[in-house]
Amino acid sequence: MFIIPIPKSLEGKSLAESDIGAKTGLSVIAIKENSEVMTLLSAKTILPHGAEIVMLGNIEMKHKFNKIYVKDN
Repeated sequence: MFIIPIPKSLEGKSLAESDIGAKTGLSVIAIKENSEVMTLLSAKTILPHGAEIVMLGNIEMKHKFNKIYVKDN
């Protein structure tokens, strides 16, 4: 499980637009914003500015995520 700040490249996009699962194999299981954790996610869920994303996967998947989405945060 990985909890990381939502990269600027994904802020404001829906989970469907982000294509995280298809591109990396990671499963987004929650979004943590302030002290709230949202686990009821859909393809239309927006990735908000300043929140964290909770994902399940292996280290190779996380490296792939960083390579694709994490630019100069």
